[in-house]
Amino acid sequence: MTDVTRQHLLASIRRAFDDVTLGDGVTLSEARVIDRYGDEAARRAAREQDWQGPWWDLPAQDIDFYSPFSFLDEVGFAYYLPAYLTRSLRHEPMLACSAFEAVMHALSPDPWYDLKARRFERLTDSQASAVLAFVEFAEAHDDDADCWANLYTDVWAYWAERARQPSP
Repeated sequence: MTDVTRQHLLASIRRAFDDVTLGDGVTLSEARVIDRYGDEAARRAAREQDWQGPWWDLPAQDIDFYSPFSFLDEVGFAYYLPAYLTRSLRHEPMLACSAFEAVMHALSPDPWYDLKARRFERLTDSQASAVLAFVEFAEAHDDDADCWANLYTDVWAYWAERARQPSP
């Protein structure tokens, strides 16, 4: 994987998601509480522990686990997605990074899961294009792409179509 290509992709992700903030979106620790059926008080306490500044300054250790993407709302998804994409790209080897596996599964379409569709629809055209570029880069540099063939195909097909369609 060339450093020039990697740096170009990192810059594209940063530009596409530069104005994304967490705001009132669900945080990573808060998502874990939701996963464990925690109450509102536990969610508030968890939220207070999490980084809420710019996504590009999110500490790497916060990202280095299989994320609870399933429990993030649309705002939290848009905030954490670029952090996971960039963490995957900066990790060597990229495919051995837990963030990579988490983000690939989070980007896979699921017609039975409405929240995923709402998350994806929230992304801008430039963000969808950055996601597509990430998926293409990952597949091109994956020595074990055959193991992930179905996932790559599904993710690529969705994001290729999404990047071509203007957002509403």
